[in-house]
Amino acid sequence: MQSNNELALRVCLMLEKLENSDIPYVKARLANVRHSIGRPISESMEAWQFVFENLPDDLRGNKVLNNNEKVAMTVLQLYAIYKQGNSDAIMAEDEATEKNMGYVFRSLRDEEDTIAIDNRFNTMLTSDSFEELSYHLRTMIKILKSKNRNIKIDYGRLAKDLKQFADGYDEDLRLNWARDYYSYKGEKKDEE
Repeated sequence: MQSNNELALRVCLMLEKLENSDIPYVKARLANVRHSIGRPISESMEAWQFVFENLPDDLRGNKVLNNNEKVAMTVLQLYAIYKQGNSDAIMAEDEATEKNMGYVFRSLRDEEDTIAIDNRFNTMLTSDSFEELSYHLRTMIKILKSKNRNIKIDYGRLAKDLKQFADGYDEDLRLNWARDYYSYKGEKKDEE
């Protein structure tokens, strides 16, 4: 668990370097990260260089990518997607609340057609692999962005959750995200 906390801290430090997207080299770095999605390392070295430079030796792999590196890159990619075209801060600042992605995506259920969002969320939660979960997360982030909610994401918590999934504790992640996504909203239900 200590390595999950260390990974989350390192990922947040990387994201802080990307928070001011008005600076040209930061814009370029965010673009490199977005362009790394679905591409092999050989075609996205600029993005991976940023990850490797910012992860300490004990979190990096040897011959193949390890879960820490995959998680760090995935969180950076999700951040870059959500940050695109937005100069406002998008990182949650209150670490005491630690809202998971189930809680974040719950805001999408306020729309008239919750069935479609619920189906996408359920598909994401039933992912069999880290790559599949990452794909569905990107889709959900794009939907969240399109709704222009200005919801801040706790990327440190996201890194911990993705590491948990990658390390084989996927049922814990599913339970926690589903619990927060489907949680009872007292005032709205009582009005109905």
